[in-house]
Amino acid sequence: MMRKRAKSADQTSLGTPWTTETAGALRKSASGLRGTPPSAIVRAVPEFIWGMSAGSMLIDGLSLIEKGGERELSANIDQFRVWFRVPADVQLMESADPFLAIGLLEALSRGGTIKIDPKARISKPLLSNIEILNLIYCNWNGDFKSVRFDCSIADPRSPIPGVATMYSAGVDSTYTLLRHEDEITQLVRIFGIDLRPDNPEQTAQIIEHDTAYATEVGKHYIPVRTNIREYANKREIIWESYWGFPLYAVALALGFSRYIFPSSYTYSELHPASGHPLTDPLWGNGQIEIIHDICIRRSEKLKHIVKSPHSLSRLHMCWLLPIENCGYCSKCVRTAIALHILGAKADNIPASSALEILRKQRIGDDLTFFMDNLLLAQEYKDHEVYRILKKAITRYERRKTLSEIDRNFLGGVLRRLHRHLKKPDRLSFIRLESKEHSYY
Repeated sequence: MMRKRAKSADQTSLGTPWTTETAGALRKSASGLRGTPPSAIVRAVPEFIWGMSAGSMLIDGLSLIEKGGERELSANIDQFRVWFRVPADVQLMESADPFLAIGLLEALSRGGTIKIDPKARISKPLLSNIEILNLIYCNWNGDFKSVRFDCSIADPRSPIPGVATMYSAGVDSTYTLLRHEDEITQLVRIFGIDLRPDNPEQTAQIIEHDTAYATEVGKHYIPVRTNIREYANKREIIWESYWGFPLYAVALALGFSRYIFPSSYTYSELHPASGHPLTDPLWGNGQIEIIHDICIRRSEKLKHIVKSPHSLSRLHMCWLLPIENCGYCSKCVRTAIALHILGAKADNIPASSALEILRKQRIGDDLTFFMDNLLLAQEYKDHEVYRILKKAITRYERRKTLSEIDRNFLGGVLRRLHRHLKKPDRLSFIRLESKEHSYY
């Protein structure tokens, strides 16, 4: 006789993931029901509980309002209020499409049905594309479960004229802007993913810098504020797997006819990721088109950027500082090294100590970019930089050899010890790649 599997500790009896929002809603409902007849209690149970089946997700409460000089589009994803805010003169599309982009990865980790309030409709072309995205994401991560939809279809809409790109002042977005300078009309900067939206002084300073640069290159600048990063953190979604979904959501919310997304990796380096030339175009909804820009080495992008001094002077790639470049983090160092090899200088990118830092630096997940610099040093016959990079990469390869020995001969003892010391256990988080593909 087969035994029923016990419910996991993080699920309600209905199969709904037990979040702090769920618990709070239940407590709030229960507090006013003392002494109430059972029939009235049944009618008083929160609507979202009745709408939830095992593993399902509810998107409701769609709203588009103006307040405080801003326009805000918001909706609930399982009781978590997600919002986008733009200047009042910028249009937003009143649609559930952006919120589907935000919630899909979490929904795939559960399976079941995504239920969308009938007042918050979904574009038919996007719904058709989601069937293909379902297949791709589930192939990338075998733990994912295909989702179904309970929703209404939106009437076709006309796009807002314009060609936009997601701008962050980094190497990738600056290259895309320069490559498509005659075509792009809007630069969109998102606050609330890499940059926190709750530091008004920093945000104002970045907007001032960006607006000045946009004016220099003849583009319209659009700052977008959002709380998507907070949603991802609460849902324990690995940001490295998720960063592209906010871009899809903002593109769908703004509704420009065409978007050109900057690339991050070369075609030979592509791996399961939310920003990917295979999946990006599928997030178009018939109103907007999304194009993933050409996938070339970052050093090739820098060769193009150094020809534009005003663009080079605006570069910001730092992990640690929101406005200036620190000169010490991995992104700053590898960019400074590439500029050193190219014989280019930029006052905004500290380079005096880059070689000395590189001698001691521990390469991590960004190995591919150091390999790129190694090839660049070889191409430009910079023997000093080549030797330093070669030693740093050799140190990395020795660490990887140790991890392979642990995996194949020690049964993962070192890995388990590492993960025990490096809490929380990120393998339990939501990611695009399968757990077995992530070691440290």
